[in-house]
Amino acid sequence: MNLSSGTNKRNNALSGRKGREFALQLAYSMEVGRQGLPESLKGVTDSQVWSEEARLYGLTLAEKYLENQESIESEIKSAVSHWDVDRIAVVDRLLISLATTEMLYMADVPVKVCISEAINLAKKYSTEQSGRFVNGILDALAKRHSNLQ
Repeated sequence: MNLSSGTNKRNNALSGRKGREFALQLAYSMEVGRQGLPESLKGVTDSQVWSEEARLYGLTLAEKYLENQESIESEIKSAVSHWDVDRIAVVDRLLISLATTEMLYMADVPVKVCISEAINLAKKYSTEQSGRFVNGILDALAKRHSNLQ
C-alpha cells in the first residue's frame, strides 16, 4: 500500500491552491498597481512566504494569462453579453480570467477544479455572492467549450 500517493495529491492540490492565490495577487498588483510583471513579482514574493511549488504554479498561470489576455477577455465578454465587463469587481474579473486561462491553456487541470478553486477564492477575497457569480460565468464558459470536460 502506497500511502505517499495520497499525501502527494494533497500537496499538489495545496500547491495549486496557493499558486492560484499567488497568481491572483500578481494579477491584482499588475492591474490595480499598474505595475509590470517583474515589479509585481517582487512585491508579492516580498510580502509573504510562498512555497517554490506555489510560486512556480502561480507564475506559470499569470504568464499564460498575460500571453492570452486578449482571447481570454473576449471569451469572458461573450459569456457575459448582458453585463458590462468593466462593472465586474476587479477581484472577480481576475479570478474568472485566471480560471479561464487554466481551462483553456492548462489542459492538465480538470475544469471542475478550475471552477471550484475560483469559487473558493472569490468567497475568500471578495464576497459570498461573488462565488455564485464566478460560478455562473465559468460554468457558461465550460459549457461553451464542452470538449474541456
